[in-house]
Amino acid sequence: MRFRCVLFFLLSAHLGWAQIANESIDKVSIDLGWLAAVQQERGWLVTSAPAPPSTYKGERHLQSGDVLLNVDGYDVSRYGPLAVARMLEDVPVRTVPIILKRSGQTVEVQVFGEGVITDGTIKSAPSYASDELQKRDDAAPGFSMTDLKGRQHTAASHRGKWVLLNVWGTWCSGCLDEIPALNDLSTNYSARVIVLSVDINDEPATLRRFLTQHPLSYPVLLGGTFDDSFARSYNVHLAPTNVVIAPDGKITFVGGGNMSLKGAVETIAHGQRTARLRP
Repeated sequence: MRFRCVLFFLLSAHLGWAQIANESIDKVSIDLGWLAAVQQERGWLVTSAPAPPSTYKGERHLQSGDVLLNVDGYDVSRYGPLAVARMLEDVPVRTVPIILKRSGQTVEVQVFGEGVITDGTIKSAPSYASDELQKRDDAAPGFSMTDLKGRQHTAASHRGKWVLLNVWGTWCSGCLDEIPALNDLSTNYSARVIVLSVDINDEPATLRRFLTQHPLSYPVLLGGTFDDSFARSYNVHLAPTNVVIAPDGKITFVGGGNMSLKGAVETIAHGQRTARLRP
């Protein structure tokens, strides 16, 4: 309930769209819930990180102000938000080596165990494919999905507009908390952003029953499973996930978890405000 109230306040009409923007938000960012970072020319600046334990010695924890230079052997200045988010999402299940700049010094940390609660599984190999990692400034991966009425939706059909992709499932309680805010966003700000939800891991019959009881004001696309093409190309393996695609077709925000919608909305508002200020 508290999450819904925060989002309703954020999106309320009397607040005004321009005021949603946070001046500290950069052009491209990620927010994984446990860690947030913005893209810089030579790396990714950590803007939010978990508070270290009292026994902290610096060897396994990231800090706000760190600049990530290399994650898992990859120079992250060459990769986009989908790729960097996917690399860091391995941290809960295996040790990930990270080279970073901290207080002017280049150091290496071995990060493990941060982020979402897992079933205790520990892996030794990356859970992502290196050839699927999105390069910096690449356009958003293309997609073509149908809704329950058989209408096809593609990435190309929305080029030139701000697009919010909300990945969810009827089985995901955190996803359901986002629905009132998404309804409000698509109803009151439809001229400024296209909201597309991508349903994952649901049978069509289950989805139809849900929508009968919970009408949505935005299209619901059938995304298949986490092993299908959309989830693989967007490196999505959890819900809710929110992705923002700018009018030029590039991804400007990738977020996972129950507060990522706030970051997505702030990114869109900031981008639109910046565009209006350009000469």
